[in-house]
Amino acid sequence: MVKLHDLMIASRIRRYMSLLDKQVHPISDLQKKLGAGDHLRQLPKMNLDSVTNTSLNALYKIELKYYTRDRWLMDTDGVLQNMFMHTKIKHAIADNRLNSIELNILRLRRVSTIGKVIELNNDSKTLLSRIIKPELRNMLEITNNLYAGMPIPDRNNHQTILDVSKNRWLRCSGITSRHIRLLLRDTVALNNTKLISLTPIEATTYYKKINKLSSTQNKTKLLRLMHGDVYCGTRLKEFKLTEFDTCIRCFEKETIKHLLLECPYTQEVWRTLGVDYTHTKKVIGVGEPREELEIRADFLSALVFRKGILPPNTLINMTYLKYSKGLCKNNKVKELAQEKIEHHNTTSRWY
Repeated sequence: MVKLHDLMIASRIRRYMSLLDKQVHPISDLQKKLGAGDHLRQLPKMNLDSVTNTSLNALYKIELKYYTRDRWLMDTDGVLQNMFMHTKIKHAIADNRLNSIELNILRLRRVSTIGKVIELNNDSKTLLSRIIKPELRNMLEITNNLYAGMPIPDRNNHQTILDVSKNRWLRCSGITSRHIRLLLRDTVALNNTKLISLTPIEATTYYKKINKLSSTQNKTKLLRLMHGDVYCGTRLKEFKLTEFDTCIRCFEKETIKHLLLECPYTQEVWRTLGVDYTHTKKVIGVGEPREELEIRADFLSALVFRKGILPPNTLINMTYLKYSKGLCKNNKVKELAQEKIEHHNTTSRWY
């Protein structure tokens, strides 16, 4: 039986893969036989292939002669590549090279495995290629092309993702949504989200401004809104957490778009603030200064996540008032809120 935890992990990894088209280690055709998504934790128990339970030295005598015939299989089977990288050099060298100068140099450098040579990505690779068994040279070339300069993956056949910024492999069984967000932020600016499509320049600028917001809560909620992670009425009903999918303000079907743009209450708030609610970019603050985005994120949190039902003017007044009293450490945000309140006292408008 496949556990719910395993399915959640597989779902997260598939989403990350589809967004970045990144390689996850190890990639093997054996995954399809498991019927458990992309999760490889059960692989060693099932004994589907001798690759998973034997060292390369034993494998060489039994099966490697069949693998060396098929370069495509060596190129795609991450499990075999993993076993190859964790193989000790003394088990992979030719019989007539046991006391060679090249092997002694590698010993002096304290390089004992093939994976360490590939990770170092220096002249040790040339030394190894001279003494390795001829039938393993193709495998060395393939593995070097894939993993040169990278840290050695976990010895177990657990599925892992490379975190480039920290130069380490993250095990998928322990990966969280936060890890995935960090990986996405470090590697690419997502300009096509569930909510909106931005140009790469707009996306990069907008994400940088979000990253500088003082309120961690509003920062997280703004990112969740961008990627459609909002528990609106339709999602709650889909997950059978409620019987109704109607908006508590207007009793229409509650979707993310409805909460953000279509609800009469939300439209009244945006109209009072002078925001054009027919354009999603303007509503979520794309192109706005950081100080304006700080306060806009609070409005979005109240309208979409907290689903407040205060009168629009009261909600706006309370939001600007708390920022004018120094809720945010940024003095520019405080000054902006004070200016808005003074302008409203003078003209009875917020814009």
